Amino acid sequence: MDIENFSIQIYRDDSSIMLSNDDVSSYVYFPVGYNGGKVVIPDAPITAGKTVKIVANNAGRISVEPASDNVLVNGRPSTTTTDTSLTLVQTGSDGKTWVTA
Repeated sequence: MDIENFSIQIYRDDSSIMLSNDDVSSYVYFPVGYNGGKVVIPDAPITAGKTVKIVANNAGRISVEPASDNVLVNGRPSTTTTDTSLTLVQTGSDGKTWVTA
C-alpha cells in the first residue's frame, strides 16, 4: 500500500514510530500528559521538499533519530530532541538530509 498522506497519534508512554520511505507529508502527534517518544527517520531516499510534522503538545521530550549515519538531521548524523512541535523538511539531493523548521 502506498500512503501519500496519513496521521499517527501516539497514546502510549515512551512511544516510538519508525517512518517508512512512503511516509511523506506525515503528521505525528504526541498528546499532552504523555512521556515523550521517538520518531526515527528512515535511511531511504525521499523526495526533496517532503515534510514530517511532529506535534509534541507538552508531551515530554521527543527524540528525532536518524536510522543510520547516512541520514542527517540539521547537518549531523545524530539525534535531536524537542519538547515543542517542529517540522522536518527533506532538503538534500540524496533524499537523506533533513532540517528542522
